[in-house]
Amino acid sequence: MLDMNWVPLVGAAIINKKTWDSLSPEAQEALRKSAREAGKLIKADGRRENVESIEAMRKRGLKIHTLTPELDAEWDRTVENAWPKIRGTVVPADIFDEVMSQLKTFRAAQEGAGK
Repeated sequence: MLDMNWVPLVGAAIINKKTWDSLSPEAQEALRKSAREAGKLIKADGRRENVESIEAMRKRGLKIHTLTPELDAEWDRTVENAWPKIRGTVVPADIFDEVMSQLKTFRAAQEGAGK
């Protein structure tokens, strides 16, 4: 097994703007709070389950290989090369662009926070 930090997207809640705008500010905040809490639980459970699963496989003879920074960068480039095939076909272009913008902002904030 290759030790790399890639995980599947586990789910999403999507509310169109018209519906969101029809909610009271209190209801919007309750949904935001609930989503944050659920996200934290899902993230923690997923990480714990990942560690437990790998340990169970290791006990049964799984060999784990460490990914070098060079190979990690190569994986990133390979994925990025697939984006043009995804953008506008699998994922609408405007949504793809918004997600990439949000991801860039998030990563910049993480780097700024020293994480």
